[in-house]
Amino acid sequence: MLKKLFIIFILLLSCDLSAQTHSGFKTPRELSARVNFWVDVFTRYGKNQIIFHHRDYPQAIFEVVDVSAEARKYNKVAFEKYVKKFKKNKIKEIEKLAKSISHGNKLTSTLGRKVTDAFLMIPGGKSKYSKAIKEDLIRSQTGIKEKYKDAMVRSGRYLPLIEDIFTKEYKLPIELTRLPFVESSFDYKAYSSVGAAGIWQFMPRTAKSYMKVNYLIDERRDVISATRGAAKYLKSAYSALGTWPLAVTSYNHGVTGVKRKVKEIGTKDISKIVEHPTKRVLGFASNNFFPELLAAIKVYNKRYQYFPNIKIEKQLQIENYKLKYATSVSHVQKRLGISRKELEEYNYAISSRVWKGQYRIPSGYVLKVPARYKNKLITLRSPEPTSSSSSVVYGVGTYRVRSGDSLIRISKKYGITVSKLKKLNGLKSNTIRIGQTLKVSSEAGSYASGTYVVRKGDNLGKIASRNKTSVSKLMSINGLRNSRIYVGQKLKLSLSSSKYHTVKNGESLWRISKKYGVSIYNIQKLNKIKGSVLRIGQKLRIK
Repeated sequence: MLKKLFIIFILLLSCDLSAQTHSGFKTPRELSARVNFWVDVFTRYGKNQIIFHHRDYPQAIFEVVDVSAEARKYNKVAFEKYVKKFKKNKIKEIEKLAKSISHGNKLTSTLGRKVTDAFLMIPGGKSKYSKAIKEDLIRSQTGIKEKYKDAMVRSGRYLPLIEDIFTKEYKLPIELTRLPFVESSFDYKAYSSVGAAGIWQFMPRTAKSYMKVNYLIDERRDVISATRGAAKYLKSAYSALGTWPLAVTSYNHGVTGVKRKVKEIGTKDISKIVEHPTKRVLGFASNNFFPELLAAIKVYNKRYQYFPNIKIEKQLQIENYKLKYATSVSHVQKRLGISRKELEEYNYAISSRVWKGQYRIPSGYVLKVPARYKNKLITLRSPEPTSSSSSVVYGVGTYRVRSGDSLIRISKKYGITVSKLKKLNGLKSNTIRIGQTLKVSSEAGSYASGTYVVRKGDNLGKIASRNKTSVSKLMSINGLRNSRIYVGQKLKLSLSSSKYHTVKNGESLWRISKKYGVSIYNIQKLNKIKGSVLRIGQKLRIK
């Protein structure tokens, strides 16, 4: 009985689920050969197998060559060099044979017969041979069986969630959720040479209509945000173009571009566009985009048949938490007891600048963590306390160098000259390194406009004695309830009245800060100025 049930289970897993497929995603008879070509690229041919075929009609295969022996023989660089030369020579050989066929010669060699048969699949008369040579229509395609299997394994993390977003939130066909297999191989860190990012491979310009993309957060790489963006795009494209094949094609070619081609050819039938007998309507990538999706659907429906021993990753159990305050990665790690590696695996959208500690995770960002940390998220409700050793905040006695800094930039920020900054730190050149701590005032813990910056080893008694005042007076002036102070804290030394400056023509924050011996940061903070733009007649508080 158990054996019988097992056989039934295997049959169910390996059966073709096309009967359940949405009508817009059933493979048309005219596209079946092209779709099967891509199925073979995904599941039959691996990284050491090269398929030589026709560019416009990829199902017309001239030869498949296995270079596994050479892969074992050469190192990586030498192998790549070998393959490049081999492809070039093989294409020349096929072109020579095509030319011979066009002259009416009957080819008897094994490759000659294959080339002859392949050209019979291509529409057109004798001119198709010369056209293939002239227009460089003989190309090579390396198999991606191993890569596709890895994609299938990775897909398990998010695919169930992606399916829910498409089918339940946006009422879209489930078949659309197979697009990441074609676009990115479900590589969650995918970033193309042309700037597309994430599993949905959004370009920055398109993405900004659907999600947040800036120097700190790039939601193209956030699976959930990007999936909603893709769903919105495809739903809009379908409304504009009227069919799912055209809407999917527009994901690669643009809605306007597809509309133009439909008008030019005079049909919305994707088969007639893709398999046009006399002209190349779309480029190679756009022309094969929908057929590749159909292949991906077919492979997924028969995934256990194509990859019998595959173990697809389990769905991630995610807990979302919207940050109320800007928070550093290190603070999140400390509060939750989570490793940086695990945090990164759940938050692909956060930029490297934030991971390096140059910036905090901005407020409003929806942090993703494994569900087991759910009860610890409450610890992030209060703002992160200012670290006693934090020297990345401008305006204190020391400053820790970060990426992109220079002596000129730091000196301007603190209202001192480069030469003074070099003198304070004993620098003989302008070279500084990331993480280096620099003094930015006469002493790291010195005086500036009636204030004192606390340094290591200080206490109120020492500061009071040094400034000829009392501890009680210091506490009163600074509103301290107890004698606890921290490194980098600014203490007022007297109750001197505020000082103001009226901006004159030609003045800048740099010039004003220099005149009064205060930092640009202090002026900005006192006057709640974010940038450096001033207006004539503007009244600035100096202290």
